[in-house]
Amino acid sequence: MLVFADKVYLFAKRYFYLFVPLIALSYYLVTHYLYEKPRLFEYLSWEKLPELYTRIMHDGAYLVSGYKLNRAYASINELMYVVLAYGIIAIGYLWWRHSLSQPVYIHYRPLLYLILTSLFVLIPLYRFSGGLFGLITHIAVVNRIYYSASLFVLLPIFAYLLLQHKRIVWTNLLILLTLIATAIFSKHSDLVRHNYYKNLQSIKYSFKGTKIHFNLTDTQIDTIRRKVLSYEQHNHTLKPIRFYARADIAFVIKYICRKEVYWEGRRANPDPRKAYETHKGEKSYHHILFEIPKGFPAYHPYQ
Repeated sequence: MLVFADKVYLFAKRYFYLFVPLIALSYYLVTHYLYEKPRLFEYLSWEKLPELYTRIMHDGAYLVSGYKLNRAYASINELMYVVLAYGIIAIGYLWWRHSLSQPVYIHYRPLLYLILTSLFVLIPLYRFSGGLFGLITHIAVVNRIYYSASLFVLLPIFAYLLLQHKRIVWTNLLILLTLIATAIFSKHSDLVRHNYYKNLQSIKYSFKGTKIHFNLTDTQIDTIRRKVLSYEQHNHTLKPIRFYARADIAFVIKYICRKEVYWEGRRANPDPRKAYETHKGEKSYHHILFEIPKGFPAYHPYQ
């Protein structure tokens, strides 16, 4: 709406009798049909509104100070700073051409949209923005707003703006040289956290089965299938079976064997025995604690 603020204002001014009901309808749908209502609505009353700022700053401090799911600082890499530098140069160049009444070969609305959405990378880094979006969405997903940013789309756009009178091959060459130079700087410089180089290594390792892979082999998965079948054959009740297993085996049971497995409130590696002891009294299922077959590797969840 910020990108089209002028048009939205004119529309609201001309069709105010439609605009107000649309806002009311949107508010009704959000408050009544969302799976989980944003906590922000709890503070939109005269009694709770004075507490809103305090709650935002409290949640923001909790998020920024090291909340276990906040990897925002690990996500900020050196290419972002390079894009920022390109942006300052490109916008200065556009302003200079505009002041000379020379043509600018880009519409300002898409550029403004990309710049505004690129600012999403800043949300998990500051108390107020992190706390506010934690109330609008959920504090556990605020750091993932980073992935919706348009920051990296700006690199080819700024490169094009700087070389718009050249052949497109020069724009592609500038982008390639920028990526290579940033990677070398990220790898060898002691002034940065090397996050961009780590990102490139992660992409490289994703193509190597010895680096990133499921910890169970095909033979072990077949062993799980046979044990599941054995459990089902020895089920003399009419109740459906619910299995309780460690995380990697539970994944196989749920998504490969397509069987019921305890999955509620899963963490990195929940204790299946504890869950079994807690729920075995429920009479709607025949509860089975899946015993780990001999020779299976130890499971170490991702840290």
